[in-house]
Amino acid sequence: MKTKDFNAMVRAAINSCLQTLTVKNKEYGKKDDKLHNFKVAARKKNITPEQALAGFKLKHDVSIDDIIDDTALLNSDDFKKKYGDGRLIEEKIGDEINYFLLLKGLLYERLNS
Repeated sequence: MKTKDFNAMVRAAINSCLQTLTVKNKEYGKKDDKLHNFKVAARKKNITPEQALAGFKLKHDVSIDDIIDDTALLNSDDFKKKYGDGRLIEEKIGDEINYFLLLKGLLYERLNS
């Protein structure tokens, strides 16, 4: 992939992640706390918010693993048929990036409390 194309892909991914995190804040955030759901889940399970996030994230990890496995299991044409429009890849990679950003928020909040 040419540098110009890679940089454009990165910019698009970052913009998409920011949009998703902004929209999802209305759905998941409470009282202006972006990390609310992880904290509540942690209290319910008697674990840390970071561990709760890891549990939520696990489903997305498995989806990414499935895509990676498909690179070895499917021939090029079948891979293109399955993922050709790229939407599923965009969604799954974006979810992973967002979970890492949310984890970063939890960890920084812990450092600063």
